[in-house]
Amino acid sequence: KLMIPMCLLNARLSERSVQGYRRIMPLIQPAIEQFSVLAAQHEQDAQRLLKLGANEQSLTTTGSIKFDIQLNQDDIRAGKALRKQLCWLDKKVLIVASTHKGEDEILLSIYRTLKQQYPQLKLIVVPRHPERFQTVYQLLQGENIIVVKRSELSAGFEPLAENSIADILLGDSMGEMIRYFSCADIVFMGGTLLPTGGHNILEPAALGLPIVYGSYMFNFNAINDLFL
Repeated sequence: KLMIPMCLLNARLSERSVQGYRRIMPLIQPAIEQFSVLAAQHEQDAQRLLKLGANEQSLTTTGSIKFDIQLNQDDIRAGKALRKQLCWLDKKVLIVASTHKGEDEILLSIYRTLKQQYPQLKLIVVPRHPERFQTVYQLLQGENIIVVKRSELSAGFEPLAENSIADILLGDSMGEMIRYFSCADIVFMGGTLLPTGGHNILEPAALGLPIVYGSYMFNFNAINDLFL
């Protein structure tokens, strides 16, 4: 019999996944027993792997590689340039990042309320899924609110005309989240107002930004607990 060493690195396992796997334990346990090394992200993940039949001698807790984040300074500079382009240097900027269907309406209502108390408050909305860009853009349109799309701004960061300064920037681009974070003063993380499970807050945290999120952060429980 040929034994092939197998290694499962940086494993993260939710309690919901454990319950699903336990329905097919006769298949799952023999498979997990074959791993010579199991590296769990957190102690919670390690305990869940043990429930599924992992060998304790092969199991170790390493921490999440998400903490090994390296911020690109060019992206940070581009975010500052974007803020200057929008003529928002003397404003306060709130970003709602990675929003899901059903959240944008709630967050827009909150923004309108906040704007009554803080007239200079600006908003960046970055939907999680590109296919929702146009739908969210139409939602954001409203009386006395100017909305501009990131895709419509000049690539050279030329400032907008004084009479076209936007209230809201729609982040309808890919791969620019660090730039959007770098343009903002405070972050609301989407996927947390509805039972989606949240998104990673380490990038805005690495930028030193205050972070707000809703009740549903179960995809990142360990990180959530650490920050709280």
